[in-house]
Amino acid sequence: MWGRVRMYRKTLFFMWFGLILLLSIAPNGSGDRSVISAVSLTQSGFFLHLIGYFILTALACLAFQRKRLLLCLVSIILLGVFLEGVQFYLPYRTFNWNDVVANGIGILSFVVIWVLFKCKVYSL
Repeated sequence: MWGRVRMYRKTLFFMWFGLILLLSIAPNGSGDRSVISAVSLTQSGFFLHLIGYFILTALACLAFQRKRLLLCLVSIILLGVFLEGVQFYLPYRTFNWNDVVANGIGILSFVVIWVLFKCKVYSL
């Protein structure tokens, strides 16, 4: 039972990971307003980055065992930096430090919420 649940969680994690990967290297669209930037609350998509990496971190925490979690979190941080670095070399994308910061804030936000929730649960 729990093995199947963990498999579904890992599947969701890797699907979300793939979506982030695809959106990070895909062209923004034609013209000056793409679908992605139209949804974002800022021109750079700060909140989209924050929410995307928040969800990716949440899925990682649910999908992977505790002993692999730290490695997974470090990997997610490096992924955010790497994908933004790749955008520097793509002619149709631009590198933006604000996106790297947003990725980190999304990761850190979930970790803080997760730790506070775990501490609250254990203190009951």
